[in-house]
Amino acid sequence: MTRPIVPRLAPILMAGWALVHPPTATSQAPVVYRVHTVGSIGPELSELMSTALHSAASQPGAVLILDVASTGGRVDIAQLMADEIEASLVPVYAMVTSRALSAAALVVLSTDSIYMVPGSSIGAGTWSELENASEMATLALRNKFGSLVERRGVNPLIGEAMVDERIIIRDTVVAGQLLTLDADHALGIGLAAAQIDNLSALLARLNLTDAEVVNIGREWTGTTVEVSNFNVMDVRIFLRRSGARYRLGTVKSMGSETFDVLEALVPNGVRIEMVAELIGSSQSTTTEQIRVQPGLMIQWRIEQVLGQSHLFYFVR
Repeated sequence: MTRPIVPRLAPILMAGWALVHPPTATSQAPVVYRVHTVGSIGPELSELMSTALHSAASQPGAVLILDVASTGGRVDIAQLMADEIEASLVPVYAMVTSRALSAAALVVLSTDSIYMVPGSSIGAGTWSELENASEMATLALRNKFGSLVERRGVNPLIGEAMVDERIIIRDTVVAGQLLTLDADHALGIGLAAAQIDNLSALLARLNLTDAEVVNIGREWTGTTVEVSNFNVMDVRIFLRRSGARYRLGTVKSMGSETFDVLEALVPNGVRIEMVAELIGSSQSTTTEQIRVQPGLMIQWRIEQVLGQSHLFYFVR
């Protein structure tokens, strides 16, 4: 599901000013360009990243960090971004704060190192652009994923399985499913360099605690809900606030979905509950109350026994 973005004029103007007037090369502190890679991968994001890379190239010791929370977007744009990252002499790091799926995964895999927040994920999503694509186009994308993964010393089939559901990897991928890795698994196989809690932790790991951070692009402050359904029945997911219910969508049996909720619907400070109803049954389950904060991430796993379903949430 593509995240709806409400334009915020001030951050865009500030980002533009920072790119036109980058910090001077005589500054004692190194410069970190942080590009908020949220929502759909598209031309606007590609242009922001390209300009940030150009500015960073003029700053000795500067690096670029992609702060990623995206379910994908245009594959052709992602390929252009990946090519530019690979060709750049500026160190580029990815910080996956929630998920990097489909086209976003391609961009992340092209960076020098991947860092993931606990509970985040990388891999497959919806490859709608490949539905009517030729076998050659699909094979080219599959090979690209494989090569980007292999250069990290990881089995290239891990990358290819994010594109091609026919690939089977023992104890990792079964036939008919595209691969998505959580932070623990990505770290375990060497795809991710480390798990970090936030930007400050990443800067400390990169020895950049004194760096001047230049923020580029829009930062998502709404609520994200990720639901994994391990029940044999499909479920309808609702968000309840002050007694009113808002339907988010349906999650099929043994499937997962991500829902992005605008800040206008659940503003900072309100308390919400998540409700799951089994389709074709009178059974349902409701979570505990959650206090909304900017950038809230909710992860809910629906089990076969509804009472054993569990919830995890944190602020990105």
